[in-house]
Amino acid sequence: MTDLRSALQQTWNKLLQETPVHSDNGFRKIRLQTPLECDFFAAVDATDSRLMLMIEIPSSQIRHSHKYPEIAGLEIRPKFEKNFTRIFLKVIDSKYNELFENLCLDLVGEASNAKESQQCIDRFFYKLNIWKDFFKSLSHKTLDRNSAQGLLGELYFIADIGRRFIPPRQMIHYWEGPSGSEYDFRFPEGNVEIKTLKSTSDTMSVSNLNQLDEQKCGNLFVAHISVETLPEDSSRGYNLPELVEKVRILLKDTPEALVFDQKLLATGYTENTFTDVRMEIVKHSFYHVRDDFPRLVPSNVPVGIQAAKYAVDLAVCKHFEVTENTVFSAVKGV
Repeated sequence: MTDLRSALQQTWNKLLQETPVHSDNGFRKIRLQTPLECDFFAAVDATDSRLMLMIEIPSSQIRHSHKYPEIAGLEIRPKFEKNFTRIFLKVIDSKYNELFENLCLDLVGEASNAKESQQCIDRFFYKLNIWKDFFKSLSHKTLDRNSAQGLLGELYFIADIGRRFIPPRQMIHYWEGPSGSEYDFRFPEGNVEIKTLKSTSDTMSVSNLNQLDEQKCGNLFVAHISVETLPEDSSRGYNLPELVEKVRILLKDTPEALVFDQKLLATGYTENTFTDVRMEIVKHSFYHVRDDFPRLVPSNVPVGIQAAKYAVDLAVCKHFEVTENTVFSAVKGV
């Protein structure tokens, strides 16, 4: 996968650096020199320099079951010649280049498992429609400013705190906040819930009766990340796209780069949005949820109470504060 990523990036860069020339085909292409049963090409639109992936196959191998799905942010179209068909995938907006690169790697990687050309194209269409279903499931999700603040805290936990104890590649698999899970991070021996709060806040909100119920997961910790809002042009702190890029750098040339982008999409995040939301991490603290930690859970509310949202005084939580080493030793089971 690493070699394929490098080959794809280098080929696109070479095509982008070429002097634009008029092309009857409307694109410039270079065949990917990979051991595939199908001909894949990295390509660039000759008119607007958008990145493209092209597969060229005998027309006889196109089945009735092969569908050309509509995927937001992409243009997918076939061009039929006499004896062969070219299928083009083109990114519509360059801000999605990173995601498009991962999609292309996934498609080519799936096709590379084929032992003959028909199976190669079948695998290509299969994976293409998997991506269609994935994007469709996310189409209704949007990220508001409050959620953006929460996402920033989760990414900070991955990129700055967690990486000192667990490799980022593993951390991405433990990150379950985007799926709507009860806890933001599920580790082998415990869970961590992230609360990203303004430095002026003296309470944390709890959204349901199960969120702080350690009986469901064994070790349970709350990471309180205190942030201060900064002017957009400040040189301090982070905005959301900067933290996204920081995580992507940590995952560069790994299969988890694709996993990260998929989970990021699941949050409703759109590339390069919230550039005006800049925050500085003032401090972070960890609390061990146990014993008489202030919380409402199914076992301690009156009969008949089926749901509740409430706020917890952070000053009281101070008595349950633990170190980073304690947290990660517990959740890793060491």
